[in-house]
Amino acid sequence: MKKSTLKSFYLWGGSFAVLALLVWGLVTVSGGYNSGTFTAVPLDLSSAAAFEHTKGPEDAAITIVEYSDFQCPYCKQAVPVVEQILAEYPDSVRLIYRHYPLRQVHQQTQLAAESAEAAGRQDKFWEMHDVLFANQEQWSGNLGARGIFESYAEALGLDVDLFKTDLQDRALAEKIQNDYASGNDAGVQGTPTFFINGVQLKASSYSGFVAAINAELARLEEVAAATVDAGASAEDPDTVGTEPVTAE
Repeated sequence: MKKSTLKSFYLWGGSFAVLALLVWGLVTVSGGYNSGTFTAVPLDLSSAAAFEHTKGPEDAAITIVEYSDFQCPYCKQAVPVVEQILAEYPDSVRLIYRHYPLRQVHQQTQLAAESAEAAGRQDKFWEMHDVLFANQEQWSGNLGARGIFESYAEALGLDVDLFKTDLQDRALAEKIQNDYASGNDAGVQGTPTFFINGVQLKASSYSGFVAAINAELARLEEVAAATVDAGASAEDPDTVGTEPVTAE
């Protein structure tokens, strides 16, 4: 694929991003969403693979873990929403992307995930991530998907021979399987599925997503304030070990 052609897909993707934001703000998106609330399904971040694909500051107060499938249309709709969240909370939110390929229904999703991982070895995971979603209709169900992915690699300026070699490395499939297994352990049943600070989010709209993040930030502020108050009380000798004074 020529770079000029790839550029046209990005331009189309920008128009789609605006439409997707409107859709998420107005209607319920199926595929893992019910209501703008948290559910008590904890995610053990310690079970993460050694290498994560992240955006945002490492010390962010909020960590969003996304389980996604490159061939899932709902995951494609979520892309501009997640980007908007990151733009609105640049200092507070970090994103971790994890693979959850629904292989039984999406025949090209495993190869797509491996292509993103291969691109990641050349520091272009997110670029390949964006191209795969922007051009989802082109390669979904296409038996020639491998050649299409190689053309994306070329358009992104990757070493295509190295890209092809890396696609043969089973370590890529193992990384993807580790992501998938961690999702199963956390109760993931569909894509996209999001966790906010380890707790699964059920959000039907963009506004519900934002409300949940704001609620978590407020909770963290309350915890921090309570910790400060407790520390101040412990350090004040007038409040430690005193008995109430009564008149005799």
